[in-house]
Amino acid sequence: MKAILQLIIITIFSIHVIGQKVNDSTAEKQSLDKATAAILSNSIYSQSSNKEFEGVITYKTTIVPKNKHLDLDELYKIFGKERQFYFKAGKFKWVPQNVKLEYEIYNPAIYNSFIIDKFHTSDTLFYKDMSKIPDSVISVKKSKQLTILNIPCSSAIFTVTNEREPNSKLFRTIYYPTDSLKYVNSYFDNFKAMGQGFIARYTNAIPLRMELDSKEQPFSIIYEATNIQWKELADSEFLVDEKLPVKK
Repeated sequence: MKAILQLIIITIFSIHVIGQKVNDSTAEKQSLDKATAAILSNSIYSQSSNKEFEGVITYKTTIVPKNKHLDLDELYKIFGKERQFYFKAGKFKWVPQNVKLEYEIYNPAIYNSFIIDKFHTSDTLFYKDMSKIPDSVISVKKSKQLTILNIPCSSAIFTVTNEREPNSKLFRTIYYPTDSLKYVNSYFDNFKAMGQGFIARYTNAIPLRMELDSKEQPFSIIYEATNIQWKELADSEFLVDEKLPVKK
């Protein structure tokens, strides 16, 4: 029996939905293997109030299946169970653990609006222009408050759609600190993918929890911060090896 397996490839500031037709568990495993997640010491809370965040946040990943036949082990091989998010002045880097993705970088000062992915299995750098993806936020609904790592967070549910697939909606529930982990909210104005420019201006803070769901998806996924480390990061942390081959 054929089914549509749509995998959410997520970073803290981008979500791409990929559709794959699968006929059986073997084909499903192959589809999962072709996809990968690109997707995001505790700090003293008081230091964060009026200071832009620079440092590293560790997130745990939780996958919630909607289908009892889903292979969670295969999904965790894609998304991993933990990842680090490096952030400095509008630049970010994701480093997931124990998955095929080695890192993902966004550095608009150097690479314009491109996300760059590097995989352990390839020496090629994969570029994707986040300003060219026709996504938009069509509704915002305030949600519950939550305290994460002793930091009070507000939340909102953002409904995102793509003009090429207007009937397909993705729901992003973002929990963000109310008065900490701030950044200049214009950093992501050119990051159109999944309405992130809009969301960044709305939250104006690094999210500490992200819930992602869609009616078309066979699972939902949650990223929640487990550790925040304020530290100075070198600019070289957000550079790629330009000698490597590039695919756009």
